[in-house]
Amino acid sequence: MQPAAAGAEQLEQLLAQRQQLYDSFALQQPTDGLAPQALAQRILAEAPAWQPQPASGSSPALLLGSGALQYLPRALQRAGLPLPALIVTDTNVAPLWGAALSAQLGVPVCTVPAGEAHKTLATMHLLYDAFLDHGLERSSVVLALGGGVLGDMAGFAAATFMRGVRWINAPTTLLAMVDASLGGKVGVDMPQGKNLVGAFHPPALVVSDPCVLATLPPAQHAAGLAEALKHGLIADAELFAELPAAAPLPRALLQRAIQVKLDIVARDPLEHGERAKLNVGHTIGHGIEAACGYTLPHGFAIGIGLLAEAQLAVRLQLADQALPATIRARLLQLGLPVAQPGLPAQQVRAAMQRDKKKQAGQLAFALPRALGLVEYGVHANDADIMAAIESVCA
Repeated sequence: MQPAAAGAEQLEQLLAQRQQLYDSFALQQPTDGLAPQALAQRILAEAPAWQPQPASGSSPALLLGSGALQYLPRALQRAGLPLPALIVTDTNVAPLWGAALSAQLGVPVCTVPAGEAHKTLATMHLLYDAFLDHGLERSSVVLALGGGVLGDMAGFAAATFMRGVRWINAPTTLLAMVDASLGGKVGVDMPQGKNLVGAFHPPALVVSDPCVLATLPPAQHAAGLAEALKHGLIADAELFAELPAAAPLPRALLQRAIQVKLDIVARDPLEHGERAKLNVGHTIGHGIEAACGYTLPHGFAIGIGLLAEAQLAVRLQLADQALPATIRARLLQLGLPVAQPGLPAQQVRAAMQRDKKKQAGQLAFALPRALGLVEYGVHANDADIMAAIESVCA
């Protein structure tokens, strides 16, 4: 055998021995045809990046990037947090990521039923019992591993157990990464409406690992794009225009969608003013969601709500006539619905009466005026509200 051939054979044997280890790495980058500098730039663009918690504590520290969950022990140390006492996840996420994270950290798992239908006070009792059974103390930390619903529940349990324990949010859906995991709003639903019992309790750390989105169904990816589109509508017109329908969402765009919310929450953590901009699309959107019995994905309802509230802005002479058509076109491009045909408008309107954002008994809307510009605290008469609802429910 020639020396070169022998060397090649040894390399192949070595590769075969190490392949399982290589395959376990979350961040993988093909090197074919790339110069070392270009390869390094690609790796740096995808590797987890650390964003510290502001001194005010109003926003969480953030670790974002491919393989972020594998860096969790180091992130905990950097954030000054102990190992979580318990991982809270749901029946959808547990078999995909819960068992692996539990084994990695050596931390037990509490699994609750998945879905909005279980976002109730009854599930809170399950969590409180689990916290007690696992010996949680005031100094303990809880880790939430799941989508927006799971984060709301685990965060609310953390906010209220022993008058508050710290928690970490590890979102597993695009919607949770760009929106639900970031603002510190936690809570549960009541039969009368969504998120009627809750608190402001920001996580100490958010760990967003896009690798977990590989298992996300296409509809859930689209639902997350609706919230990212909302953030573009609020403060980043270029993001609004550039969001692609295809998964995965490029890291740079994911970061920009996240940053819109982080910036607003840092300035107004308890929603005394500007943070109300983040409610654009949500007043009518939540009404649609409730009227559908919560069978419509949250992001779908919010996308329809964005369009309806743009129509309302036009009726109130706050926005140009072309804005609804622009929003409608982007929703369709992203694979999102633009109407809920056959849904009784009066049923949607009735559900909106229980909206927690009312002021002095009146609904207070955040309405789009233009791309990158939203006005909050807007009141409207019932005729205009009904016309806006009917524009997406006829």
